[in-house]
Amino acid sequence: MRAHLLVLAGVFGLLGCAESTLPVESALTDYRVLGIVADQPEVGPDAQVALTAVDFDPEGRPAGYVWSACFYSLGSRAKFQCADPSLEIPLPGAGPTTVLDLAALDFEARFEAAGPLVGLDGQVLSLDTGVDVTIGLTAGIPGQRATRMYKRVRVRRGDAPNRNPTVTGFEVEGELRAGREVTLRVTYGDDTPETYTEVQTGRAATERLLVNFYADAGELADRSPFDESLPDTTWTTPDEPGPAVLFAAVRDGRGGLTVLRRDVDILP
Repeated sequence: MRAHLLVLAGVFGLLGCAESTLPVESALTDYRVLGIVADQPEVGPDAQVALTAVDFDPEGRPAGYVWSACFYSLGSRAKFQCADPSLEIPLPGAGPTTVLDLAALDFEARFEAAGPLVGLDGQVLSLDTGVDVTIGLTAGIPGQRATRMYKRVRVRRGDAPNRNPTVTGFEVEGELRAGREVTLRVTYGDDTPETYTEVQTGRAATERLLVNFYADAGELADRSPFDESLPDTTWTTPDEPGPAVLFAAVRDGRGGLTVLRRDVDILP
């Protein structure tokens, strides 16, 4: 069993555990989970991490939530299956938030006891270079099909952990009247995108931010994969006046995520 877990953990270390992907522009016509935000996407092995599901239901129905953490996931190719059922741990809470307490779960001792863990590239996995804990969330409206989402929390020793992108504004540029074309734009703080040192190579790198926009009414412009890094898009407002809800989700490609919401009123 030990050798089996070492191979599976190696697969986990190579593939990582990113969030499941969503369409670049999405119409919020039914219940959706837009992402899971960790208050710290990269932490030390004895830290606590608060996690929040950013979800939306156009009918305002209450959702149910079940959280779990997997120390050794098989990654996206295996639909983030845990290497062994005993390695999947339920997390507290039945609401949109939970806490991963690595110290209480004795994560570092468990990791060291399972080692050495070797990836498919032959490199030994280490807390000095970082390993991923997979957060799983099953959420949905009771009586309907549930959504399954995953979130990567990077666990690493070090003094410069990754942070979520700093988004200072989410603006609508244009006249908010029915059937008009307006621009949605996010603005970043001075520390976003981050320049960081790659742990394995020691080289400097700069994050490439990806932005997803969502709306529960009207129509968002189609964007190609090359447009995902742009901080703006075009939204055609709904033909009828009334309230509308907009979201912008900014990802840094390293587990960091920030989601902003705007509630607007469309005039005739």
